Amino acid sequence: MKKYLFVLMLFISMATLAQKSITIEDFTMRPTFGARSVSGINWMKDGKFYSSLQNNKVVKFNITTGEAVETLVDGGALSPALNIDDYSFSADEKQILISTGFEPIYRRSFRASYFIYDIATKTVKKLSDNGKQSYATFSPDGTKVAFTRDNNLFYVSLNDMKETQVTTDGKFNEIINGSTDWVYEEEFGFTTAFFWSPDNNKLAYYRFDESKVKEYNMQKWNQGATYPQDYKFKYPKAGEANSVIEIYVYDLSTQQKIKADLGSNTDIYIPRVMWTKDANTLSIRRMNRLQNQLEIMHLNTISGAISIVLTEKNKAYVDINDDLTYGHYVSFLHQHLMKIKMTSTP
Repeated sequence: MKKYLFVLMLFISMATLAQKSITIEDFTMRPTFGARSVSGINWMKDGKFYSSLQNNKVVKFNITTGEAVETLVDGGALSPALNIDDYSFSADEKQILISTGFEPIYRRSFRASYFIYDIATKTVKKLSDNGKQSYATFSPDGTKVAFTRDNNLFYVSLNDMKETQVTTDGKFNEIINGSTDWVYEEEFGFTTAFFWSPDNNKLAYYRFDESKVKEYNMQKWNQGATYPQDYKFKYPKAGEANSVIEIYVYDLSTQQKIKADLGSNTDIYIPRVMWTKDANTLSIRRMNRLQNQLEIMHLNTISGAISIVLTEKNKAYVDINDDLTYGHYVSFLHQHLMKIKMTSTP
């Protein structure tokens, strides 16, 4: 018996010595304990295929066999030839929105040139000739594309390529329309701050007034430059003034806009905005500066009436996520799974 115990202890000791010691770097610098995931694929709507950018081509793959079944677009074969940085499909998957000439700004923000490719006709059209754009997005029916440029919001009707400017007051370090300031990009994790309504006829968007936010100064080296240049941008530190947020809804048919009444307290966050299934009801999440109270609000985009449908409080903080689904009921997950019956009016 003692012999067996000795052998067992010997094997355990050898196994322990063979194991590598866990270091701080395993948690901070290496993906040792990180979740493994698959990147670079886009699911097709039927769930049987996916697409991926391979050697400047958007290729369609069979999910069961893993084999390529079709090249949807070849950037090098287009006229003009394009180096595809990224792409997205229209909802019916008949058009592809191609981005090229990618220029990063901060962690998530960027500028690019966009092109619309028709899969059936194999034709390509440039979205705009008036400078690079950001966050170009198809309308649900694929007939329009909205984007931001120079802190303003625009959309293009694809049938005649007419460009319409929705906002005009955008200015660097002062006013941002349709995209986010540094705080929202970094802390709330998004940059596209405009949203198509389900009926394709409205655009909800954020407006950030960062004119009162203090500036941070840093030196920026441009490629090929001998000396750095001063770069100033709005960077609120803890306890300092944040941007003042406003939410607007623009009606494409009337070219009129309404402003959501977010209350008299402007020292708040609006971490998420989304449309419900009703094209006349916009869901807005309002959070206090301390981030321990979250309110879900519904804006009637016809009357302008707004109401609070749920308030969540926590002694520490309320987490922000995208687990919110609208149907006949609104369901969402924070600390608990909840369901609220929708009504015809806010």
